[in-house]
Amino acid sequence: MRCYAQEEGRYVENYPMGAGATTFGELLLNNTIPNCAAVVRRDLLAGYYADPELRPLERPWPLEDYPMWLWMAPRCTIRFLDCETAVFRVLSDSGSHQSSLERRIVYFDAIFDIKCWFDARYGGGRQRRRIAGMRMEYILTLMRDAGGGACLRRWWRDVRREPSLLFV
Repeated sequence: MRCYAQEEGRYVENYPMGAGATTFGELLLNNTIPNCAAVVRRDLLAGYYADPELRPLERPWPLEDYPMWLWMAPRCTIRFLDCETAVFRVLSDSGSHQSSLERRIVYFDAIFDIKCWFDARYGGGRQRRRIAGMRMEYILTLMRDAGGGACLRRWWRDVRREPSLLFV
């Protein structure tokens, strides 16, 4: 998939091509599946929505595709075609690209919560510290680039929960 920045009128990035396949562990740390170009087996999709433990329709997560890929990854092989099959328009203010600092924090907190939930259920919690470190790095980057009390409050809340994050 190619990403097209609508306001800039240019292509800005591509999803990895030629990687062949991905694993649950890789996907947990980085979502490399472009939803607009994905094809899914019907039985997996039905199983995902019927999972009594997950209940995806009842979760307040702001994105639907990433949890679905994480649920499917331990149950199947996720493969990639080595060609572009779609173009994704990146808008200046959308669900995954927020202009508001507060909304960006909420959105990425939800992504990290999704990562933690799936790591606990299917990864044995082995990536918990790494995910917490990724969250901390994201908040520190926001503080550097955008400033704001919301970032500082979020950073302080995380450090109080897990003091070892001071060393990230």
